[in-house]
Amino acid sequence: MDSCFWYIVAHMTLRGAMAGAVLGMLYGTLFLPIVGSLFGLVYGGIVGLALGFANGLLIAILTRLVSALDWTQRYGQIVTTSSALITMCGGIVGFSWITGQSVIQKGTSLTLNTAFPLYIELPTIIATLTAIWVSQGLTRRYEYGSLKRKSKPKRGELSDSGAVHDY
Repeated sequence: MDSCFWYIVAHMTLRGAMAGAVLGMLYGTLFLPIVGSLFGLVYGGIVGLALGFANGLLIAILTRLVSALDWTQRYGQIVTTSSALITMCGGIVGFSWITGQSVIQKGTSLTLNTAFPLYIELPTIIATLTAIWVSQGLTRRYEYGSLKRKSKPKRGELSDSGAVHDY
């Protein structure tokens, strides 16, 4: 694996942990100003770290795949959608686990719990929107770098200005 792969994983892990900690602290402050802030900071940081790492691995693998298949035009859509889905699923599972709620009603066969509490849905929505925002920033950098590489003339070729490039 090259350095770009691990840069993406590290970048998304760090951003996920930071966003999770800050947003968790702010969300916890709404319920219990001091205790909720500390709990939200710690729990948000842990969940953000795990989801950021999962998103980083996914985005790094997709980046490798997209560059091999030359799907640069669809790269942003693929990565953003995948990142949102991972975060949404991880957020529902993580927030359900910490609160003791269940996505599936007990005693029934795969019936969704319709009384799903707002304190699970709201942080999941916030986390998903944050993941979309962070992944879009990363994809813009990749798309910009890929366009820059494509437009750069090769050694010995003429550029738009007519100059020969000898790198």
